[in-house]
Amino acid sequence: MAHYKITAPERSYNGVVGNVAFNRGVARVGDDEITSRELAYLTRRGYTVERVEETPAKTDDDAKQAAAKPAAKPRS
Repeated sequence: MAHYKITAPERSYNGVVGNVAFNRGVARVGDDEITSRELAYLTRRGYTVERVEETPAKTDDDAKQAAAKPAAKPRS
């Protein structure tokens, strides 16, 4: 699921703008928690809005399993 990272013009800002809560000038809001109108408002007011696509992170166990698998034999 994607989310938005919103950075306030004042990097030390702690507070709420609309439904967006900022801590040290940064807010993270789920894609389903904010409207396009709110994003447009924040952008017009000088906030930086970044859409972040989440990709599942590989764990150490996943890496170990991938390394433990033997390579596929070529077909003849």
